[in-house]
Amino acid sequence: MKKIFLITSIFSFSCMFAQEKKLLPSSIKMLIDESNIKKENIIDLQTYIEEYYINASKYFNKGALPIVEKGEYSVLLIDEKDNKIIKKSSDFKNIDPSKIKEFTYEKSAKAEYLGGYFGANFGVISIKLRK
Repeated sequence: MKKIFLITSIFSFSCMFAQEKKLLPSSIKMLIDESNIKKENIIDLQTYIEEYYINASKYFNKGALPIVEKGEYSVLLIDEKDNKIIKKSSDFKNIDPSKIKEFTYEKSAKAEYLGGYFGANFGVISIKLRK
């Protein structure tokens, strides 16, 4: 039984390595067809954050929308030292998607603690950027 497990493991790892090195085709297809990419559909991170909050509010607050000005939505930025800094959505307008390490939306008691009244009603978006 151990031999079978060992052989199976070695085969699996060799296939994964070969796919990473482009020596073996991947069985996973791209989820985005390159021909469907359109420049007019591109949005910046500020817009994405604000639309996320609006849609979360519609869902969690029975269709009620937040009364917050564009660019004034609260976002929790987590820096490389895990310091938590409250920023405004307008601070994220020109952030490239490749710079984002982690994007999280949380609606919980912790969100209320982090975001106060806003966090309790609308949740909290936290963003961790790559170094």
